[in-house]
Amino acid sequence: MRQNRFLGDFDLDTGRVTLRDRDIVHQIVRVLRLKTGERIVLGDGAGYDAEGAITSFGKNEIEVVLEKKRKNECEPSRRVILYVAVLKRENFEYAAMKATEAGVAEIRPLVTARTVKTGLNLERLRKIVKEAAEQSGRGVIPGVSEPRPFAEAVQDAKKHSASLFFSTEARAKDISVEPCAADATVGVFIGPEGGWTREEEEEASRAGFVLSSLGSLTLRAETAALVSVYLAVHGKV
Repeated sequence: MRQNRFLGDFDLDTGRVTLRDRDIVHQIVRVLRLKTGERIVLGDGAGYDAEGAITSFGKNEIEVVLEKKRKNECEPSRRVILYVAVLKRENFEYAAMKATEAGVAEIRPLVTARTVKTGLNLERLRKIVKEAAEQSGRGVIPGVSEPRPFAEAVQDAKKHSASLFFSTEARAKDISVEPCAADATVGVFIGPEGGWTREEEEEASRAGFVLSSLGSLTLRAETAALVSVYLAVHGKV
């Protein structure tokens, strides 16, 4: 049976935790309607979980008695950093949610030459990412940074083991990030709805990025984000 999981800044070594986060309390009391004695899993957001039982409900708080904490074994060993152009709100939220489910380590929004929308509701995005991490059984909540200029992101990504620059113009067939260890850090670049400019592709090429393709079909940016992160996390590209 699927267990209800919650991620937060919990001290899992104390054996007892008082939940006071308004969203978590609301979820347990109003949405899931859990009762005393029912079991939940708490994650500390640093890769460790502990199963526990609800012992009491107070005003705006819930007491949970925990068993011994354990390492979350669901986190990918390969760190994939998604650099994705800012999209329309619902499209970017979908990309962030699905990339989290696919195992992304961080999401770094980009402002590119053809970016139409430049603002993001980071508080809402981080909530969506947190809920996606809980739903998918992860032990870490991926970070979501402030949007940054494309050129700045290119310099940032140079420190990674490899970076894949996905473009509809790069009809590559067999793309590999080898030699990369299983615990390597890999950057993944996804452009805006209007695509990359030639200048951006040339800048990525000069930086040593691998110009990559997801095939002959043209995918929506949010779909490409999901697919590319999944492939990179599992070492398929």
